[in-house]
Amino acid sequence: MELSEFLLARIAIAEEVVRQYQQAWDEDESSPWHPYTIEKEGPYLSIDPAFVLAECAAKRRIVELHSDLDSGGYCRVDDDAAPCPTLRALALPHVDHPDYRDEWKP
Repeated sequence: MELSEFLLARIAIAEEVVRQYQQAWDEDESSPWHPYTIEKEGPYLSIDPAFVLAECAAKRRIVELHSDLDSGGYCRVDDDAAPCPTLRALALPHVDHPDYRDEWKP
């Protein structure tokens, strides 16, 4: 599995989890975990499904801009970097995942 594939899989899981929670929230707005019942100062301090999905879309776009699955993981932006330093940084939150590789550490 290449780094970009690893990241796209993590993004897809996050999107699916948010969609599942969003469906549950739509059915039970009285839940204390419903995103619109949590007192918040902005999307950074909330569990706002729209924000999380937008963040996933932004990460997906970064992966697309910085990866080329056909080139063995070399970055389109920095041709000398494999795997891409930007993708390595995006993967850091997943360092404990069993599919994470040591060579992906920045």
